[in-house]
Amino acid sequence: MHVVLDLLHIRTPIYMGIANMAYNLAKGFHDYSKCQVSVLVWAEMSGFIAGAIDREMHQIVLPDRLKDVPRYRRGLCPSRVKELLAENKVDVILTTYFNLSSYVYPKAYHQICVVHDMQPFKNELDESHYYRALKWLLQSVAYYRLVPHIVTISQYVRGDVRRYSGKESVVIYNSISERTVGERKIKEIENIPYILDVNTFWKYKNTERLILAFCAIKDRIPHHLYLKGVNDNEDRYEDLSVFIDRLGVKDRVILDISNRSEEEMNYLYSHASLFVSPSLREGFGLTPIEASLHKVPVVVSDIETLLEVTDGMVDSFDPKSVESMAEVMLNALQHPPSPAELEGIAAYYKEKYSCKRQTDAYMRFVESVANMKT
Repeated sequence: MHVVLDLLHIRTPIYMGIANMAYNLAKGFHDYSKCQVSVLVWAEMSGFIAGAIDREMHQIVLPDRLKDVPRYRRGLCPSRVKELLAENKVDVILTTYFNLSSYVYPKAYHQICVVHDMQPFKNELDESHYYRALKWLLQSVAYYRLVPHIVTISQYVRGDVRRYSGKESVVIYNSISERTVGERKIKEIENIPYILDVNTFWKYKNTERLILAFCAIKDRIPHHLYLKGVNDNEDRYEDLSVFIDRLGVKDRVILDISNRSEEEMNYLYSHASLFVSPSLREGFGLTPIEASLHKVPVVVSDIETLLEVTDGMVDSFDPKSVESMAEVMLNALQHPPSPAELEGIAAYYKEKYSCKRQTDAYMRFVESVANMKT
């Protein structure tokens, strides 16, 4: 059986979030599945993705010109793509991040689509953009109904997909990387203790309240607040810069939207005094798990997804309360878990979110759908 992992959502070189989840999935299929595995990538990303996966994996490479498809034709599988799939005798396609820019492939390929969340819909609602929210929801629901099989990454996302589209899905949790790489020093923070959050800067990530919580305790601690984001929303970056400047903490809060290497991200995680995930919504929430694997104390918001994924192993706070967040952060800094406790948390997550466990779950699903009649 030939399984193709569709990684076409990766259009820039990045080691964060959904891209990391896709790399981990590819590594797991390479290391633990018994089928033939290929990855479907854009030409300009071919070399980078090969390095990110760090495995000898066959690539099916699409010409970059296919990226610039008019919006009304998105989702339609181009004839050139169909030709490549036929040439490579593909049996199953696994789209690792299914969204409104993804292709819907012919039924013969038993497409399995991974839905990570429905955040764009909820983000538009947050901004009172009701027309945009409805438009996104209707388009997504239509998309979900076009594809034969859906995987969701948490019970929370499964509930959202069922609630809005009526479509059932199988829950398979994300995995964490088993790749061992070194660290690359970030000189700007070499001698600075810091609290870390790794996230995008969209409003639902709750960055302003995290900054306010830090301000509430900054005079009692020597730490800086390091906010590692991505360069995907210039307006939000500017808004946060102005917010930080207005609070007078520009010298204590670091906004970083640079493209950090995997080695630099390892350094950033492992040298943090505390990792905080203040989100109001998450589809999964991989970064608190990644921080825990670096044996760093972690605190998270008490939203349904993060409580599900962290499984009661770390402390939590009310993300809508600056006071609650500040209190839990300060307590974690003053009374951190022991090294033995941090080792135990890391070991627990390493087993629960292992690539092998994830791959085994996917392969059971892949084998079941491959045996279905088209």
